[in-house]
Order: sequence, then C-alpha cells, then structure tokens
Amino acid sequence: MKKHISGTDILKGSAVLGCASIISKIIGVVYRIPLTNILGDIGVATYASAYQIYVLLLAISSVGIPSAIARLVSECISLEAYTDARRVYKIAMVYMGILSGLLGIGLWIGSDIIAYSMNNRSELALPLKALAPTVFIVSIVAVMRGYYQGLNNMLPTAISQIVEQGFNGLFSVVFAFYLVQYGVNVAASGSAVGTGVGALAGLIVLLIIGRRIRNKDYNIKRLGTSSTKIYSKDIEILKKILKTVIPITLTTSIFSLMTIIGNYLLVYQLPHAIEYLTINNKLSQIPVTSADTMDIKLIVDSLIGQFLNKYIPLINIPVSAILIIATATIPAIASSMVTHNIRDIQHKTNKLLRLGMLIALPSSVGLMVLSRPIINVLYPNAPDGSQLLMYGSMGIIFITIAQLTTSILQGMGKQIIPSVHAIIACLVKLICDIILLQIPSINIYAVVHSTTICYLCFALLNVIYLKKTLKIEIDWRDIGLKPLLSTGVMGGIVYIIYSFLSNLTNDIIALSISIMSGVISYMISGFLSRTFTAQDISYIPYSKKIIKHIKMYIK
Repeated sequence: MKKHISGTDILKGSAVLGCASIISKIIGVVYRIPLTNILGDIGVATYASAYQIYVLLLAISSVGIPSAIARLVSECISLEAYTDARRVYKIAMVYMGILSGLLGIGLWIGSDIIAYSMNNRSELALPLKALAPTVFIVSIVAVMRGYYQGLNNMLPTAISQIVEQGFNGLFSVVFAFYLVQYGVNVAASGSAVGTGVGALAGLIVLLIIGRRIRNKDYNIKRLGTSSTKIYSKDIEILKKILKTVIPITLTTSIFSLMTIIGNYLLVYQLPHAIEYLTINNKLSQIPVTSADTMDIKLIVDSLIGQFLNKYIPLINIPVSAILIIATATIPAIASSMVTHNIRDIQHKTNKLLRLGMLIALPSSVGLMVLSRPIINVLYPNAPDGSQLLMYGSMGIIFITIAQLTTSILQGMGKQIIPSVHAIIACLVKLICDIILLQIPSINIYAVVHSTTICYLCFALLNVIYLKKTLKIEIDWRDIGLKPLLSTGVMGGIVYIIYSFLSNLTNDIIALSISIMSGVISYMISGFLSRTFTAQDISYIPYSKKIIKHIKMYIK
C-alpha cells in the first residue's frame, strides 16, 4: 500500500522549519550586535563582503538541493521504492561532494585574485580562505537535510539550523574578541572561521539525530527492503535532481550575484562620490559619524558595513516570517492545481497575499519610525545606519509580494516564470545602481533604493503574469487598504509615544514601550476595523489551536 503524506503533515513541517528559520535569523541579528561593536562598521564590512561571495558559492552549489532531494525521496517513499530513496541520497551526496569540493578549493586558491579584483581590497583574501572549507561542509549538510525532509521528518533540519546558527554566533564573536588585538582583518577572519564551526556543529547534530531516529522512523526502517524501482540508471536520478535544482539555483544565484556586483560598484564608484562631497564641504550628506576625521577608504568601508551588517539582517527578520507563509503556500496551491480549481487558487492567492500584508506593512512602518532607537540600542558602539534602515524598510512590502507570488507560481507548476522575472528585476537593479551611484548626494542610499526598485519590479512582473496569463484576479483593496489604515494608526501612536518617552528616559525603555504599544494598537485597531479576522489568522499553521485558546480566555 502506498504511503502518502497528508496536507496537514506538510503544513506542520512548514511550521517547524519556519519557526527554526525565524529563530536562526534572530540569532543572526543578535550575534552581529557584539560583533559589530567589536569590529566596528569598517571591520564588519570586510567580513560581510567576503561572506557575500561565500553566499554566491552556496547558491550555486546547495541552495536548491534540500528541496530537490526531499521531493525525490518523498516520491520514492510514496511508491514504496525504498531502495531508490537511498540511491537518491547517495548520488546527491557524491554530486554535492565533488561540486562543493571544487568550489571550496577554487575559493581558497582564488581568494587573492578575488580580493584584487575588488579594487585591490587585499584584506578580503584571509576571510575568503577561512570560509572556503565551509562551502563543502554546508553542502553536505544540505543533502542530509533534504533527505530527512523527504522522509517527512523536519526535526533534524530544524534543530541543526538552530544549533548551526548558535555555534556560528558564539564562535564568531569569541574569535573576533580574542583576535582583534592582532588587527581588524585578522579578527574578521576569525569570525569567518566561526561560520565554519557553526556548519560543522550542524553536521554533527544531524549525524547524532540520524543515528537515534534510525530505529524509530518507519520510512528509515523500510529503506533498502523493497525491490520496487523507479529509476533504472543512476544518471536518471542525477537528471531529476538537476531539473529541480537549476530553476531554484538560477533565481537565488542571480540575486546573490547582483548583490556582489552591487558591492563591486560600491567599491569602485562610492569613493568618487565621497571624494566629491569632501572637496565641496558636503560631509553632512554622508551618514558616518566623524567622517571629517576619516579617509575616503574608511568612510566607504563604514558605509558598506552599515548596509551589509545592519540593514540586510534587520530587514530579514520580518521577511523570515513571510517565508513561513510562502513555504506553506506551495502545497496549498498545488493541491488546488491538481483538480484545476482556478477559483480556489484565486481565493487562496488573495488570502495569502492579505496575510502577508498584515505582517509586512506594520513591520515596514515600525522599522521606519523606530529606525534610530533600534540602531542605537543594538549597536551602541557603532550607532550609524539608522537612515539606511528607515529608507530601506519600504522594501519589505515588495519583498513580501515577490516571495508569495513566486511561491504561488511554483505551486502552480510555473517554476521557470519567477526565474525569468528575477533576471529582469536584477538587471533593473544593476541599471539603477549604475545611475544612482553617479549622484554623490545619494551615495550609499543608491543600493538601498535600487534593492527596493528591484523587488518592486519582481513583484509587478509576477502579479501581471498571474492576472494576465493565468487570469487570477487580485483584490488589492481588501489586501492592502484596510491593513494600511490599521498600520497608519499604529505608526502614529508609536511615533507619539516614542517622541514623548525619549525626552524622559533612555532609548531601551522608550523603544520597548513603543514597540509594545505598537503591537497592542495594531491588534486593537485591526480587530475593531475588521482589518483581520480569525479566518485570516487560520491560514497560519497551528493557528487554530491558538485561536481556540484565545476564545476560551475571552469567554
């Protein structure tokens, strides 16, 4: 009898992975606080620039692997082809071992060349060498996570993600603290080694958990016991893996590559903008404290550090919450697509976009209004970057729409469409980067504005395709207008309360009370205006139990 995984199981698994992702992101932000206070924006810029190149290699090697393996293993299990499930794992491991090994060796050997190509930033070579072994470790971890997900066991992936990020944060800070006496560059390289320690810890956890559940999991017990075969040759499995991986890799690699190209443009063009502002006595337009006492290179490194280590991690916290919804979207849409129920797909699309906006809008406005105290509280020794966060927080809205519509299209079997749209959006970003960086008064804000424009373009292309080609009608009044009104009320209350308290107490207390006031006012105004209802919240995995308890408490 074939063993099927229910929709409920999928949603529960998505919730587990989503929660683990949010916890990991929070840990990522938390450990960057002491790291930035140790290294400063300049030292962090070195680490973050090297890390972006490392992320590109991961995008090429392992980003789509967990999904591909999970899908193939799940198919094998459902057809009782247990031997083939094990073959998928082994072939993927060999493939990833070779690919990631070559990329890691290439990064080690080519680190000096990469550093030289980035306007002769020799300080990048050592952190790149430190990250090279991690490319191999993370790729192996990705295969194992995909394997367990295919067996419908999300716990190993969730636990290993949290452990990996925890060890990463701990050792990155510890190594930086002890090595900073030898120079910022050496300390940044120590932080890069901490990333490898985290990946190794995640691998060890997977091995330990795998050993413990091997005798308990039904699917694992059955592996190798069936003579049923789906694939006659190993090359067929590899082709199936690549067919699933390539569209995901293409989309992710494009954004990673565009980030690196954006960094290249910053390194080459930003110094000219800073030089112009310096010569014309317009240093006040540069968001760097004591810029008048720093040379141009230090100012540029500080600005890049603000962007890579403050703006991006803080923006990614609400984006991670959206990813929970996006993860649960694919099976929900796919189930309706099987029966060609376009009306149901349209209903789910509107509900999911509405839920996304209920998170994205208050997150965007909250970060915008409280950007200065957030940066001051998190980075007291390096308090620059609040303006980047303020201007860039608008991008959360477009990132949300882009992510959710991409998941909807993937659920409908249109995987290649978001990849094409991503290429177009990233080309638009590249053009915007080139144009905006020519304007000295914009300087570092160029990359923030171009990122917002990029995701706006990506979201628009996806929405247009859904509406024009697939005939999916989207009710923007219901999705955006009511949440916007409730968000406006919240933003006004937060601004007033913080402005009042900031004159009476310190930033930590004022910020904490303002955030709590914002959450309460948003919930109250939302329920009173029927901006959101219990039905909207029910689309979040496990939310029905929460709603049940709330109703019992109210009664």
